[in-house]
Amino acid sequence: MDGNGPEGPQGTEKAERPRRLCAWLPRFSGAAKIGTALQGRKPGRRRCPAVAFEGEHGGAAPAPLPAQASRRARARDNPPTLLPPAQPSGVPASDTATVAPTPSAAALAPAAPLPAAPSRRERLRRDAELFGSLLEDESAVVQREVRREFERRGREGLPVLQRIARHGGPRARAAARSALVHAGREKVARRMVKLACSPYADLERGLLLLSRFEEPGLDLRPYVLAIDAMAAEVLKRLDARTGLASRSKLLSDYLGRELGYRGDADDYHHPDNVYLHRAIVRKRGLPLTLCALYLFVARRASIRAAPVALPGHVVLRVYESDGKSTLLDPFHGGTPLTDRDCLGYLAEHGLPFEPRWFDDASDLAIWARHVHNLRNSYRQRGLEREVRLLGLVSRALALRLADGGAGAGS
Repeated sequence: MDGNGPEGPQGTEKAERPRRLCAWLPRFSGAAKIGTALQGRKPGRRRCPAVAFEGEHGGAAPAPLPAQASRRARARDNPPTLLPPAQPSGVPASDTATVAPTPSAAALAPAAPLPAAPSRRERLRRDAELFGSLLEDESAVVQREVRREFERRGREGLPVLQRIARHGGPRARAAARSALVHAGREKVARRMVKLACSPYADLERGLLLLSRFEEPGLDLRPYVLAIDAMAAEVLKRLDARTGLASRSKLLSDYLGRELGYRGDADDYHHPDNVYLHRAIVRKRGLPLTLCALYLFVARRASIRAAPVALPGHVVLRVYESDGKSTLLDPFHGGTPLTDRDCLGYLAEHGLPFEPRWFDDASDLAIWARHVHNLRNSYRQRGLEREVRLLGLVSRALALRLADGGAGAGS
């Protein structure tokens, strides 16, 4: 018998195998645990469907399969490659193949940050220096173009003008201050047009705005307080009067004789004679302005009064307690006027008698006459811009008077 028979060494090995397997059975329970132990894996893992025992079929157990790499690892180890663009048909590859330029380090570096926008103060300083240098130019063309630029900018250009007026050269300061005054007058003119179209328009508010047209930054409170003080004195004298002293005489004695308010015959057409605040300080003015001052004092003192607009001359009618009325001429110190005096004035100027001239005038009519007088005064002095602005106010008042002036103070 050869060594490979059932009695030989291999036969003995086959006979001993079941015995060795049975020796492992008490240590494991179940075929799954047996296969796991034979493969060297932990319990719970899926075992290989074909378990080859060591020495079976004459060879050792096969090596375990390598673990598959994750998707992220495969992407890292094998980066994608860019394919060249498709070749046009009929064109050799050498004619279309191009080599992509390699970006430099400077191109891959982060872009430099944009410069910060200048601040408002910096822009103001820069514009002030620029326009200040232009305003120093003696050329009238340059001056006109700079003025037009500021008119185009409107309110946005006012801070620049204010800075030039403080820190610019002599010529630039003068031009900037003139431009600021004109801008202020435009604003006041708009306010007067708005007031003329308002149902609450009255003469006092209109004349105070007209004073600001001359000085846009004028503080009107001292002048209003001055009128209040005059009215308080007149009211105190009214309460203390004895006998048959009339209201018109008391008013003319205090304002005309004691305070000395009268007309300016030396420079009749000067603008200061039209402005109410100038008339209060100078105690001189046009008949229209002095009549308005008398009227405001009388109204505060509860004295009924109304202006009478004669052609070329305005007087004040004061109503007495007995129902009668008296005409006062504030231009001549509050002198009382009779019917004969009024007719003589008309005849002296070659004017016929018109009953409507002796009617009480409305506040809008007197204010329109003020604006007309001031406009003529500026025209005589060649101030065309002021004439144009006042023309807008005159047209607004004319339209309001044409509609009857409903709602305006009387």
